[in-house]
Amino acid sequence: MAQLPEGSCVEWPEDGNMWPIVSMRNVYIFAGAPHTCRAMFERVAKDGRFEGEQQWVSRTLWLDAEEEDVLESLQRTVDSFPLVEIGSYPSTTVPGASDTTDLSRRRRLSITFEAFEEEQVLAARDHLMAACPEGILVLDEESA
Repeated sequence: MAQLPEGSCVEWPEDGNMWPIVSMRNVYIFAGAPHTCRAMFERVAKDGRFEGEQQWVSRTLWLDAEEEDVLESLQRTVDSFPLVEIGSYPSTTVPGASDTTDLSRRRRLSITFEAFEEEQVLAARDHLMAACPEGILVLDEESA
C-alpha cells in the first residue's frame, strides 16, 4: 500500500495490467523493477503525453580509467558546459578486468552527458575525449 497526495491521478490500464499509473501534475510514479518501470512508461507514452518540443539527449563514454585519472579534465568539462548534466559512474563489475589485451571489455568508468541540446551534449563529450590521456577511451555510444 502507498499513500498518495490529494489530487493525485490513478489510471487503471484497460488492458488488465495490474500496475496503475499514478501521477500528480507532471510527476509520474512507476514501479521500481526496471522491466516493470519500462513497460509502464511505454504504456503511458503511447498517448503522446511525454512528447514535446524539448527532447532529452544522452550520450555515454566508457573509459578504462579510475575517476581520479580524469578528474581534472572532467571538472574542466563540467565547468565549460553548464547546460549539460555530466555524471561519472565507476563500474561495480568489470568484465574482463584481468584481460588487459581486450580494451573493449575494460569499461571501468562511464561518463554520461545529458541535455536538451544535442550540440551541447556532443561538444561536451568531444571536449572530454580530447582532454583524456591517450589509451583510456574504450568506446563511445556511437561506436558501440
